[in-house]
Amino acid sequence: MYNREVADISVYETEKEFEDMTNYWILGGMCFSLCIISMPFITKITANYRLKKAYGKFNCLFTKAELKFYYVLRGICYDLDLELFAKVRLADLVKVVNKKYYMKYFGKIKSKHIDYVICDRKNTGTTNLY
Repeated sequence: MYNREVADISVYETEKEFEDMTNYWILGGMCFSLCIISMPFITKITANYRLKKAYGKFNCLFTKAELKFYYVLRGICYDLDLELFAKVRLADLVKVVNKKYYMKYFGKIKSKHIDYVICDRKNTGTTNLY
């Protein structure tokens, strides 16, 4: 009833065929591991490429009219011993004091900019703004 010859037949015909299949499994595992390891680097490269395509640089900080006015104002400030700053964020000049609605009021000033801020040259770090 029990056929010994049928029970001894393996999936692989020869020992060499078994070794070849083992090598393929090892090679496949190494390729899979390499893909898993390199995935964060590939996604980072792709994200950097998208960012480069999403943004561009301006050729100048001011428009022509703003630049002319800046040079005039800079000369006046130099004569009066004052310091001139350009394109200053409003949130760097004023603060929200209402803690309960901080985010509501901060949201209104966080993206706003002042074209020119004039300060006393001796007290630039303090709140002597004109």
